[in-house]
Amino acid sequence: MSRSVKILLADNQPLIAAGLHHFLSSREDADIVGQVEKPDLLKEMLQKHRPDLLIADYNLPNFINKGHLQAVKEISPETHVLILSSDDNKSNILDILQLGVKGYVTKECSREEVLMAIQSTAKGEKFFCHKILDIIMEKHFSPEP
Repeated sequence: MSRSVKILLADNQPLIAAGLHHFLSSREDADIVGQVEKPDLLKEMLQKHRPDLLIADYNLPNFINKGHLQAVKEISPETHVLILSSDDNKSNILDILQLGVKGYVTKECSREEVLMAIQSTAKGEKFFCHKILDIIMEKHFSPEP
């Protein structure tokens, strides 16, 4: 990332959020503009900060859901979405990808892979970790029954 990327974080698991915030705060090319701790604050934070990148988890109880992610493009069209989730439900993952999410990595990925995902997704490029690529490939290239 050559210029500083404005990033909004949305994860209600305190340890994950703190770790991601710490990891990104140490980078000169990342500017964390806010952190969403309650789903009803997402719209306000998107309007206020107009981030380049939203890093979010959608599979947490009483937090960001598919509807919130659908609304991102209406609220802040220039914001790209990177999902960072521990969800392993193939149907859920494929549903989320249908929303036009640019990047998706799991919470099992290495720091290097997460960084690559952030860099790619912030530029509007697609980035999926190997686990997500396996699900996509299985969906599109499985033999028909």
